[in-house]
Amino acid sequence: MSRIKHDTPMKAYDHIANLLTEAGGADGVVSRADAKALVKDLRKQGRGTEALAANNLFKMIDARDAKSGNKVTGYDLAKDRSFVEAKMLENRDATSNGFSKAEVAKMSPTGRALVELGQMLEIEAAKGRVSHETPRRGLFHVAGLLRQAAKGDLILSRDDIDAMADKLAKQGRGNESSALRTFGTFIDHKDAKKGAKITDADITKAIDYAEKELLRDYDTNGNGYSKSEIAKMSTSGKAFVLIGQMVDAGVLDSAMPTKGKEVRETLAGLVKEQTFDQMGSEGGQRLRAVHRAGKFQKVDLASFRAAFDMPNKPIQVVDKFTADDLRQYIEVNSMTYDPQKGAIKDPQAADAAFGATAILRSLKDLKVFVTGQGDQGLLPTYIVGRAPDGSMVGLQTSVVWT
Repeated sequence: MSRIKHDTPMKAYDHIANLLTEAGGADGVVSRADAKALVKDLRKQGRGTEALAANNLFKMIDARDAKSGNKVTGYDLAKDRSFVEAKMLENRDATSNGFSKAEVAKMSPTGRALVELGQMLEIEAAKGRVSHETPRRGLFHVAGLLRQAAKGDLILSRDDIDAMADKLAKQGRGNESSALRTFGTFIDHKDAKKGAKITDADITKAIDYAEKELLRDYDTNGNGYSKSEIAKMSTSGKAFVLIGQMVDAGVLDSAMPTKGKEVRETLAGLVKEQTFDQMGSEGGQRLRAVHRAGKFQKVDLASFRAAFDMPNKPIQVVDKFTADDLRQYIEVNSMTYDPQKGAIKDPQAADAAFGATAILRSLKDLKVFVTGQGDQGLLPTYIVGRAPDGSMVGLQTSVVWT
């Protein structure tokens, strides 16, 4: 992202100060009960980052008052504005030329939430009707985060959802945190047994349901979502709109894009340091992301040959790339080698492996193709599936068979 102006998060502070002041009503003070009610209402509207910022700022100002528990007034909100600006924001800008991505990452959760909210307010000011694709991007982004939350076992539990939501909140990513928790609970309740483990199949079914019931059914005339139509949506639907707008504006990098070309670009960033060392290969091989445009109905030998222009090339393996294969991929790529300690778990490498497999798991008809004949040595290998737009996308690597 480009550098963010200093007044962007401060506009967010002023926005939160106004919300808190209005929550206090005619008596001019904001009690803890007033702030709690405001935060609850913001979460209900799918406005998780505003809820996070309002909650944290109120608690901070309340604690800075002469006696904890005193009611916060408009005077307190105005007085502490300069503290927030100097101590939580501007001191992170080492070069005084706006906030870089790295500088934002070093801020407190409240500071990061104000930056994100400021960007959202700029998006809100410019929007008209919202296209169907925008909340769809938000939906797929949240689904991608859910798949990442499942980590190595690829099975999503309530604890996994809570841990990921808490992690996002600590990063100031309130909208994603709230949406993840709300949509994850929705999927859990739709499962046959409440509290049962959530699989990729459950997430896929929930996406199909949400696209129609939580989004498209609210567009009464088929020309995109108006402000009044969005207002009638559920908490999850509103959150998908908001997150989709953030992805569209470049505020968020999508956890799961909807277009094959964007899927390839995201995968390319994740697999830079990863290798493929499976299927009996005699050595780990580098990976690169691949994409072929089209409207493929399925991934099979015929469609693969057509997509990659291989009408006559020998192909000796066509098989599903299963959950066990994906788990092995994570195991291989979540380790790093330390000369002193040997192979050790690397959290950064593991996160990248979770991200790559989350995208692969979201593709339909995921299959592996090994080209070439017999044990010819280095054999080009493809792990590909269908993206939401019908194109074919995935990874190209090799296996070594001799």
